[in-house]
Amino acid sequence: MFPSTRVYVMNPPGSSMYERWFDVRERKGGAPAQVRMRDEFTFGLGKRLQLDLYSHTVLDGKNGSHTFGWRGFSWELRYALADWGKIWGNPTIYLEHKLLNGRQGIEPKLLLGDKLGKNGIWGLNTIYEANFGNNRNEREPEFATTGSYAQILNEAFTIGVSSMYRHNFIDNSNEAYFGPVAQYRFSGKAYLSVEYMPGLTEASFASRSMFIFGWRF
Repeated sequence: MFPSTRVYVMNPPGSSMYERWFDVRERKGGAPAQVRMRDEFTFGLGKRLQLDLYSHTVLDGKNGSHTFGWRGFSWELRYALADWGKIWGNPTIYLEHKLLNGRQGIEPKLLLGDKLGKNGIWGLNTIYEANFGNNRNEREPEFATTGSYAQILNEAFTIGVSSMYRHNFIDNSNEAYFGPVAQYRFSGKAYLSVEYMPGLTEASFASRSMFIFGWRF
């Protein structure tokens, strides 16, 4: 449901899913935007375990790019500690290994999420991200947290809000974002998720927008 906030394990055993992501980062002062694109393939492995494979490309107008260039590859394992509804928040461990721009890195997360009332849904993530390296500058460590809430209006449409906070330990900068999120389900298999979050701090982008088209097999 939420582009910036992950919740639980999304694929039942033996099922798979494809998503195409567009992550648009508008810069301040009229500078060209950066657009990151991801192709994601997700597989349900059973026993509350999920495998995701990503291919990453980017178009960075600030560097004069006019086409998408390949950034690299990443893979992720997601493991839920219990069946849905057995533990408050449905805690799920997420670990991603990245090979981007010739460098390796990791991104562990703790995912929480649940229903609230009859039609409410929420999610909360705690995130650490760093590259492999011999010193702090090479590792470029960051801490982030995201939170989202939405109401399911009917079988097709869900609408809510999302937020994000990021702290960079190298320059001690802080990014913060808040804005609306919506999902439209075309059928039992296809859906479109949209999230628009204006930046709230000096270090933030002017806005971050995500567009995700997904198809369940």
